[in-house]
Amino acid sequence: MKLTNQKLKYFVKPFKILLIFLILNLSFGYLHIADIFVISVLSRRIRDFDFSYIRGSKEAKVEWKYFGLTPAMFQRILDALIESGICSVSGRKGVIFIGGTSAGGKSPATDFITAMLRGYGINVKYISLDNYYKDREKMPTSPDGNFDFDSVEALDIDKFQKHLHILLTTSEEITPPHFDMKTGKSSDGKDPIQLLEGEVLIVEGIHALTPRMTNKERDGDIIPPEVVRLMFFVNAERDTRLPRRMVRDSEVRGYIPEATIWNWDKIVVPGEDNHIIPGKIEALKLAEERGQKIIEIDTTLPLDKISDIQPLGEVFRESLIQAGERMGKLIPLLEKEDFYSLISQVQGSELSKSLVAFLKIKSHQDRIRDLLRSLDSESEKGFIKIIGEGTPDQILEFLSETLLRYSTNTSFREEMNLLRLDLLGAMRYVARRIDELRNKYFSIP
Repeated sequence: MKLTNQKLKYFVKPFKILLIFLILNLSFGYLHIADIFVISVLSRRIRDFDFSYIRGSKEAKVEWKYFGLTPAMFQRILDALIESGICSVSGRKGVIFIGGTSAGGKSPATDFITAMLRGYGINVKYISLDNYYKDREKMPTSPDGNFDFDSVEALDIDKFQKHLHILLTTSEEITPPHFDMKTGKSSDGKDPIQLLEGEVLIVEGIHALTPRMTNKERDGDIIPPEVVRLMFFVNAERDTRLPRRMVRDSEVRGYIPEATIWNWDKIVVPGEDNHIIPGKIEALKLAEERGQKIIEIDTTLPLDKISDIQPLGEVFRESLIQAGERMGKLIPLLEKEDFYSLISQVQGSELSKSLVAFLKIKSHQDRIRDLLRSLDSESEKGFIKIIGEGTPDQILEFLSETLLRYSTNTSFREEMNLLRLDLLGAMRYVARRIDELRNKYFSIP
């Protein structure tokens, strides 16, 4: 087809406009006119963004799938990336801190930021604060005796500050540690990180914004002034986050809903109230004093719409129904059976995982361990190993054999019966909460 002069002029005109923008930007950098073009492109991308970019972890995939996230929730992130200048860090380094609450959407926010920065051609490095936990036995404990993972003191702050300083001030490599949640042990990591000029480091974790992480008592802020810094706090109402947490725990960690409900009420919520929210308030105050800004990202879903958001609503509904059915079967058994008879009826059934979930509550674990220690050190060691590594049926088999071994020990049988009553109390509590949640979200009688 032959192009007429008029058609050719129409075809070339947009490229002339873009060329003028680029020339003006080169000549008068402070105008940032070329950024207008880039902003329009990225604005279109955020509307069309299908969340297909993810870091690849199973947990990240599940969160993208089930959390009910929308592009509009991340518009403030895009605005901040462009306004801060972190998208043009050539010759400098950048660091982005992403803190927030459990199941608020920290990992998806990290994925989104990474995708946007890479759209600018910027190389992104990543550190998870979860890998800086101390060995479990060195962690602080909460008033009820549980390991307090939500306390900033549970993290190896000195090691993190040392690594962060090296990355932001040199071109040397560091190797973040690796923390194994299953064993509760920290070990040397295998993936070294190096941050060069023009690259951006993302630090993600519930305490990413807590001032203790980036401030030394004498020296103050450890972030060099020439480093471009952004800070985000990602959060949602608890009525949104509990369904998300329940589905994610089931899909990724193999936790049953009744265990998630107990942990949420007894560990997660107190941890937020005692540590995460106070840490955020402290960070906001310090940022204001320094003329800095923390951008808050709200991913709350309307309470009356959660049941309709798929697949979150359907999976959440089904998990509550199944958890209620298990509680309905276990509670009567706990009310009338001794511990040995209870185990023999539960072992090998769908109820074994539920019973073991309550046995794994730290106060119950400690009670069994202390009792075994008073009887037989080898049994105590065996219990510690099986409770950490064994399947539910293997754990119940161990307890069954132990009960038989000490069947004539009246004191032991009485203590195990008291444990049964404690388990019964915990299960009754969770059963009530299941009914409350079913009525709140689904009006299920």
